[in-house]
Amino acid sequence: MMAVVLSLVYRIISGLSEVVRVLELEGLLWVKPFKVSKQAL
Repeated sequence: MMAVVLSLVYRIISGLSEVVRVLELEGLLWVKPFKVSKQAL
C-alpha cells in the first residue's frame, strides 16, 4: 500500500483506474506487476 501512495504523489497519478492499470502493466516502485481490483485498493 505504501508503494501505491508514494507512486500517486511521485508519478502524479490522477485516479484509481490509472493506479490499477499501472500496477497490472508496469508495477509501482518496488512492487512487481500484479492483478488487483479497485475494491482491493
